Amino acid sequence: MAEADARAPKPLPADSPVPAKPTRAQKREQARAARRSPVCLNCGELTPGNYCIHCGQPNETYRVSTRKLVADFINDYFTVDLKFPKSVLPLLFKPGFLTNEYIAGRRARYIAPLRMYLFVSVLYFVILGFFSNTLFDNPNDGTVQTDAGADTPAKVLDNSKATRKTDNALKPPNPKLDPPGADQKGVNVRMGDDGSLPLDIKPEDVEVDTGNPDLDRYLVKQIRAKVEDYRAPGGRDRLIRDVEDNLPIAVFTLLPVFALLLKVFYWRNGRYYAEHLIFSLHFHAFIFLTLGLATLVNSNLLLPWTPAAHLLYLFVAMMTVYRQGWLKTLVKCSLLVTGYGIAIIYSMALVAFLTFVF
Repeated sequence: MAEADARAPKPLPADSPVPAKPTRAQKREQARAARRSPVCLNCGELTPGNYCIHCGQPNETYRVSTRKLVADFINDYFTVDLKFPKSVLPLLFKPGFLTNEYIAGRRARYIAPLRMYLFVSVLYFVILGFFSNTLFDNPNDGTVQTDAGADTPAKVLDNSKATRKTDNALKPPNPKLDPPGADQKGVNVRMGDDGSLPLDIKPEDVEVDTGNPDLDRYLVKQIRAKVEDYRAPGGRDRLIRDVEDNLPIAVFTLLPVFALLLKVFYWRNGRYYAEHLIFSLHFHAFIFLTLGLATLVNSNLLLPWTPAAHLLYLFVAMMTVYRQGWLKTLVKCSLLVTGYGIAIIYSMALVAFLTFVF
C-alpha cells in the first residue's frame, strides 16, 4: 500500500497555474518531431531540422501512403497558394512582366511558367468539357432543305441558315423560279435525336496509299472503324469528346514551335531558346486563361473578341520583353502570327490523325 501511494501522482497545490492545452500547431510540431530522422534518408547527411540542408528532402520517416503520393503530386503541379494571385493578375494585365521577372531571377514570388501553363490549361479543358454541349449543341429542331441524296439525321448548327432553308422548304414551288423537277433535287433532313453525325463519307470509301501495304491496311482499318462509329447514334458526342482529348496534345506541341519562331526572329539579341520558351508558356497560359473566363462568363459575347485580345497582348508583350520599336515589333509580330497560323494548321491535322486513327 505504501508503494502504491508513493507511485500515485501528487495533487497540485491550489495556487499552482493550470498547464495550458497545446495548440494545434504545437501538436503538429510534436508529431513531426516524432517522425524525424537524425540523418537524411536521401543523402545520409545530418538533418536536425524539418528539411535536409544538403538536398532539401523533407525529414520524415513514415512509410509512403496513397494519400501522401497523391498529395505530393498535387503539391508539385497543381498547388494554388499565395503565389497564384501574385502571378495571375500580372499575367492578365501586364503583358511580358512575368517573363521579365523570371529571366531576371525574381522567381520565388511567382508560380513557375510550366506549372502556370499546366494548371491553367488543365483548368480550361475541364471547363471546356463541361460547356462543350452548350458550345456545340443547338436545341432547335426542324426540317432542313439540303442537297443530299438521302434522308440523313443531322443537328442544325446555324439557326439562321436552318430557318431560311426550312422556310424555303415549306413554301410552294414557284413555276417561274423553280423549273419542273427542281423541288426533287433537295431532300428534307430531319434533325436526329440519336446524336448521330451525318458524315458524307462512308467507311467503304476510305482509301489510304502511303507506299507501305501493311501501314495502309492498318490505317484503313482504323479510319473505317472510326467513321462507322461516328455515323452511329451518339457518334457526334463521341467525336467531340475525342477531339477534346487530343486537342491538349496538339496544343502542347505548339509551345516549342512558337518559341522556335521567336528564336528565329530575335536571333541577334543573344537570348537562349529557354527564354523564348518561357515567353511562349506565359503567352499560352494567358490564352487559356482568357478563353476559360470567356466560356464561364458569356461565351457568345466574349469569345468572338478573344482573338483580337490575344493579338494585342502578344504585341505589347513582345515590346516589353524584347525592347524594340513598335514598327519592328509590329512586323515581327505579323510574321510570327503567320508562321504560327501555319503551325496551327498542322496541329489540327495532328488532331484529326489522332482522332480518326487512335
